[in-house]
Amino acid sequence: MRTHVSSNDRSAKTTGWPITLFATVVSIVAASSHAVGQTYFDLAGGNYSENFTSVATWANLGTTGNTDSNSFSGNAVNATGTIPDGTRLTAQTTTFVTTSSGGVQKGTGNIQLLSTGPTQNSSSAAIDLNLKFTARTSGNLAFDAATVFNSTGDRSGTLRVYFSITGGSSWTQITGGGLPYVATNNVAGSAAVNVAIPAAVNNSSQVKLRFYYHNDPNGTTGSRPKISIDNVVVTSISDGTADTTPPQISLRAPANGAVDVAIQTDVVGTFNEPIQAGTGTILLQKTAGSVTIPAAITIAGSSVTINPTADLEYATGYNVVIPSGAITDLSGNAFTGIPANGAWSFTTAAQDLTSPVLVSTNPTNGATNISPPTTLSVTFNEPIQFPFADAAITVRKLDGTPVVTYTSG
Repeated sequence: MRTHVSSNDRSAKTTGWPITLFATVVSIVAASSHAVGQTYFDLAGGNYSENFTSVATWANLGTTGNTDSNSFSGNAVNATGTIPDGTRLTAQTTTFVTTSSGGVQKGTGNIQLLSTGPTQNSSSAAIDLNLKFTARTSGNLAFDAATVFNSTGDRSGTLRVYFSITGGSSWTQITGGGLPYVATNNVAGSAAVNVAIPAAVNNSSQVKLRFYYHNDPNGTTGSRPKISIDNVVVTSISDGTADTTPPQISLRAPANGAVDVAIQTDVVGTFNEPIQAGTGTILLQKTAGSVTIPAAITIAGSSVTINPTADLEYATGYNVVIPSGAITDLSGNAFTGIPANGAWSFTTAAQDLTSPVLVSTNPTNGATNISPPTTLSVTFNEPIQFPFADAAITVRKLDGTPVVTYTSG
């Protein structure tokens, strides 16, 4: 970011009295931040569905670029809580495991969970489905659960489903419609789960549905079964509050038609709501010839900033061009744009060729009986600056002998 000093407010290096040059400092700052988190499937675009036909190709849950898996996420071990509260996890699910290992496994066209151990409620594993219910009313969760035999024995396991609207800090169980599902090893079983999702998730931007397996009830001997999950469907309906209004520009700096604009100026457009980059290139162009000015474009919060890489030219007209769709609000509604016809134009100031005029000094010229240390100040009729890096001001005795020199650095 360029920072321009349009007048001097420099702190002089001294070996004696301090000196102050009264003027104004103008600096322009723009910033942006950008963050990356879990992928929450936006139900505003339609119902969620996953049949796991491509599960064999998944690297891990939530793999970037894998559109089938990126709304699921695995979990690390969590010693907080008590099984089966939805929080405590004894097996990680951030990576797939195989055979009789506890955690998450790839089935044949399905995904499977397993918790091991002979002691009841001593182990658990879970995977999360991340959903966005913004401007949506909850519908149903449907999926197929089935018992998958695992070696020998008749021990059992239970699959429960929980939801969280707190980022996973607290969990509430969803019951009914086939939940919880209890599986006994080496005994065939399945369920077509179809359960209403609680209204507490309505209009929540980050909803987690947790598929939670724990080793209960106990059985008598041998291994626990795996439980497969397939054909997951989540439905919702609009709550009538969806944002369909395009963003509007509420402030332009410089204003449209502005004149005598400083050549160091950044161009800032402020909108009536938070915005994001869409599709298209935002331009700053000379009015004459539509020559594009090299500039950095930053979108942060409700503002877009055009920061030219070099000062603008004196006494020159400029246009701001924003194609339709180059900016959208956070709901994806496109700004209608600003065409290249002078709808946002301004003209820079002519070059100032008049020297500044001394207005006053302190102490005044000819003053006597001044006791050091005293701040020396020189005031001009306009903002000033040191003209070059090695510029200096020197205080001398009346006979011309230097006393102290103040440099621009």
